[in-house]
Amino acid sequence: RLSETLLLDMRMSQRASLFIISAVSASRRIVVSNKYSHLGPIGEGYPWAARGSVVDAYAPFEARLDPPETSKAIEWNLDVNAGLAPGEYVLRASTGETTVVYSTYVRRELRELDDEDRERYANATRVLYATSTERGREIYGSPKFLGLDALVTLHHEAAAQRDADHMHQGQGFLANHAKLTKLFEDSLRTVDKRVSVPYWDSTIEMAAVEQGDLDSAFDSDLWTAKWFGSIGRFYNGEEEFLKDPTSEEWAIQDGPFAFLAAMTPEDAAWGRSELLPRNAYGLLRAPWNNNPSPYVSRFPSWGSRLPDCETHRLFAESPTDSRGGESWVDGNADRAKWMYDVSNEPHGPLHNSPGGMWPVSSSEGSSDASDLLESSFGIKDVKQHTLWRFHVLEFPDHCPPWPLGSEIRSPPCGGPRCALEKWDGNLTAVGYEIVKAQGHLPSEASLSDWRSRPADLDAVADIYCRAPEMLISGEAKDSGGSIEPSFWPIHPAITRLYQYRILFGPPFKDPDTWPTEGACFGARSADVDPDRLAFSAVPGGVAEEGVSEEGVSASPFFAPAGLEPCGFASCCGGHFARSRLYAGDEEIGLTNEETLDLIDPRARRDDGIVYHHFRFPHCDEIGVPFLTSTSPEEAVTTTLKSRTNDYVAVA
Repeated sequence: RLSETLLLDMRMSQRASLFIISAVSASRRIVVSNKYSHLGPIGEGYPWAARGSVVDAYAPFEARLDPPETSKAIEWNLDVNAGLAPGEYVLRASTGETTVVYSTYVRRELRELDDEDRERYANATRVLYATSTERGREIYGSPKFLGLDALVTLHHEAAAQRDADHMHQGQGFLANHAKLTKLFEDSLRTVDKRVSVPYWDSTIEMAAVEQGDLDSAFDSDLWTAKWFGSIGRFYNGEEEFLKDPTSEEWAIQDGPFAFLAAMTPEDAAWGRSELLPRNAYGLLRAPWNNNPSPYVSRFPSWGSRLPDCETHRLFAESPTDSRGGESWVDGNADRAKWMYDVSNEPHGPLHNSPGGMWPVSSSEGSSDASDLLESSFGIKDVKQHTLWRFHVLEFPDHCPPWPLGSEIRSPPCGGPRCALEKWDGNLTAVGYEIVKAQGHLPSEASLSDWRSRPADLDAVADIYCRAPEMLISGEAKDSGGSIEPSFWPIHPAITRLYQYRILFGPPFKDPDTWPTEGACFGARSADVDPDRLAFSAVPGGVAEEGVSEEGVSASPFFAPAGLEPCGFASCCGGHFARSRLYAGDEEIGLTNEETLDLIDPRARRDDGIVYHHFRFPHCDEIGVPFLTSTSPEEAVTTTLKSRTNDYVAVA
């Protein structure tokens, strides 16, 4: 019996004409598959993928004729460049059948990877964590190599500035993290060219919790030595847990990142040690996070929830509403608002839950303030980092080294304090800043209502400022969070959600426009526009990052002096169409606009972002069906149609 399949291993040669004996007859098609074919066809739902077959770059795949027959021997031919590098190829059978083969990098869920690919990802990640950028570029001969020193610097420097958060709380959130992930992924490939960053789909855990298969979202094998490393202890709010958060039991317990040390400014790349924000203990943490632990820390609660099926379906398929704040613009799913809101509910808990938030110096006053905020304004909590940016809270600049084994309930250098002197003691103004300091933009109706109640604002400021509580968090919730191993698979899941929305969900309103106002959650909003929390476009022109009225380049991170407002649009640096990431004094990577082009699923690009599939079968099982509902077995024989099947040609 003659062989019916072609097994193509691209490690064989740089350029190959491949021949194999197979069965042929008239009216056949060529079918390609690989070790992940049990998940269904690669790229199912991408409009361009329907024109051919998708395979993993640099990886073996199998080709066969369907239906098979044993009557005639044939030859297979595939011209291969650079070991099946990303690109478009034609596979031919001597009997006349042909198919287009798209070689591309493919992202899959963490638990979908086989042992080989899991080890490839883990090994390459370990190299980046253990090797400085300068040394890695020498070893691997590529300027694309970025070590942990650079990857943490890029995120931390942008996210921990006082003028604004240049990574989050703005329209640039989605693109900023997609481009940072791409830099990480490109760096991994300098070590192992077959690696793609996997994504973490937390709906898997939450569906298992709902079905009773897991007791907690942290009960999955992601929190073991196999993936992120085990959690040593869970915070439950009891008094004993307020002792010694610097001990090793709050560090990563095992695996390749066991007892990973927290970074200091001296560890940073590009000579930025003197310029980087730091906490009072001199660690590369946010100025508002005075966690003294020398280890990368985790303070999770066992009962914490992660983004679930309902949340993902809301952002994937709902035309009108989001859970991150007010309804989407004008009752429609405006892309700019979607990009802002997605940073909250589907994204935020993936950092907040493992990082945790620990009230180490609570007081009766802080409890009373919380009660008053909820009863008078319907606000459950305010964000200390936002109050710091509003110049309401100040944190210690320096604390003496913290002795391991001691309590942190009463830090010797004190906790945060209200800077009432900056406001000439005006409690109404301070109270207004406090109620605005939320995770999303309150509506103009809410702001107007609050301004009409000066007595309530006075009471909030008076009670809150008596003794603001001191909070510490783990790295996952910190501006330096890119050191946390769980950080990197989070944002590919958000990019996947964005692609799903484009392919299958309701169309965005004005999908190709970038906002010229309201681009970010401004730092000194009261000085710029008291009725809105975002900075507006410059009068008479369009606000663009880094360009003054005279056209002179401005500093990307322009911090205000005292209570002065930010100059021009610098406060929203990172959230405009042409914003890039800042590496020292230089810009690197793609602009936000270029990044959205990169992740657009309608176009096939050699450097594009492709996911194996868009299914959520575990959500279907608990009664939250998605438009892509189909089993992998059904997907093999069923063509999944995207909302638009227009093929976008890319030169």
